Amino acid sequence: MIKLLAAAAALMLPMAGPAVAAGNAECWGDNARQDISCTAVTERLLLSLRHASRADIQKAMGVTGREGMNRLHFVSNYSMGARWGSGDVNFVFADDGRTACIFADLDSPNAVAKSAQFIWNAQTLPAGCSDLPGTRLARCRSVSDAEAIMAMTCDRDDLKATSDLLSGRR
Repeated sequence: MIKLLAAAAALMLPMAGPAVAAGNAECWGDNARQDISCTAVTERLLLSLRHASRADIQKAMGVTGREGMNRLHFVSNYSMGARWGSGDVNFVFADDGRTACIFADLDSPNAVAKSAQFIWNAQTLPAGCSDLPGTRLARCRSVSDAEAIMAMTCDRDDLKATSDLLSGRR
């Protein structure tokens, strides 16, 4: 009886909370795709990765991600889409190698509702916005079009131009 209870408890553990730093093997049984993670992409995780290094992000996501020009892209298959936490997330790095912009499009559970956006830009939207349930941040869908365009402008040249403009160097 005790063994049966222990086995049942072990089966429930993954359901108890979000997976942390779970690579593709956790979802699909192989780690061939290093852009696919099984880590839950939550608002808390994304906020914790503001100003993070590339290595910190890769450690948090459990995979190396897909490299772009000063960018990392990840797809999370957390819970196979049954709960919040799956979707696409992108990190853009400033010249110092730290995250300067994060934008994510997160799937609703079982894709029954609209996806949720998360945007953070160190220069133009430092408070960030989120459409995730229970957020305390401003809603991304209520951010004005001009702010949203600025927030999504995460090209390195645009980051430098914005930084120069905000610091009065331009």
